[in-house]
Amino acid sequence: MLIGVLFDHFRIDSITIDRLFNGPTLAAPNSIVTPKRSQSAQDGYSLLGHVIRMSLAQSQWMCSTLTTLPTAIETGTTGLWYGRFIDLLGTHARAKDRQSLLRMLHDELCYHSVWLQRHGETPLVLAESSIDVAQEILGVEGLGESGGEVALFKYDHRRVTGRMMEDIIRFMGHNRQDLMQLVGDLSPEQMTLVPEGKMRDITGILRHVCNAEEFYITRLGHDADSRYERYAGMTEDAVDQLPLFQRLEVVRRACVATLRELVPQRGARVFTRKEYTAHPEEKWTTHKVMRRFLEHEREHIYNIQEYLGLPPRDTG
Repeated sequence: MLIGVLFDHFRIDSITIDRLFNGPTLAAPNSIVTPKRSQSAQDGYSLLGHVIRMSLAQSQWMCSTLTTLPTAIETGTTGLWYGRFIDLLGTHARAKDRQSLLRMLHDELCYHSVWLQRHGETPLVLAESSIDVAQEILGVEGLGESGGEVALFKYDHRRVTGRMMEDIIRFMGHNRQDLMQLVGDLSPEQMTLVPEGKMRDITGILRHVCNAEEFYITRLGHDADSRYERYAGMTEDAVDQLPLFQRLEVVRRACVATLRELVPQRGARVFTRKEYTAHPEEKWTTHKVMRRFLEHEREHIYNIQEYLGLPPRDTG
């Protein structure tokens, strides 16, 4: 089985084990810790990264060199840790401490391969490999809270090519399919359930997903506001008053159209915007905007799975 292959060949190298138990040296807020990483992991864009690829159509193996799987991780004022694989856009892990995050990234890697296969993409089958923390950012304000900051990593300075944008938009579609399959047939009681220790019900989570996507679009500049409303066919206030499932569809459609128009114009430059945020100096790039569309929705799919008493990463 695919999962068996993933687990049998996965390991964390001795360098990572040392970091796992000893942790990084304490640094000032918003400081960056950049462990050494291979040049091959830094160069270029690959949706699948340095992996062994399996051709389902031909049942053949196509091998490429794999030494490490680079990750980018962050933590801050809330004490939460977030992480993702740099070369596997859309991957996401969240934990309460660094050690747990690195272990959860292992689970995310296994889940992501199953997720790719479910959606007709090429799954990942790992050779002997290791997780490498390529960049670590500390001191992120409000990480994991609504309206909190998220880090800008070195790899976020990549230009979003046409191919990359279409890959991300396609993956956004896969996420939305997962989300709607999860919530489409829920009862009113399930939609309004607030588990102990939580602040939102599932309806609130879905509204938050819409709000976040509208926010990400605003990071692209003042003209993004008018573009979004033009593609939505109504004002943002009117969109926000739509029935929830209709709002999810309209927001996503208008966001995708706005991304396709504005992302190529913005290039790879860094920008900020003071409106609609408590963190006006937070730095953004088009790459960061687009990866957040993927990571944020996946995070809340996991969130809803837990609300429903299901494992967050279903590999069955």
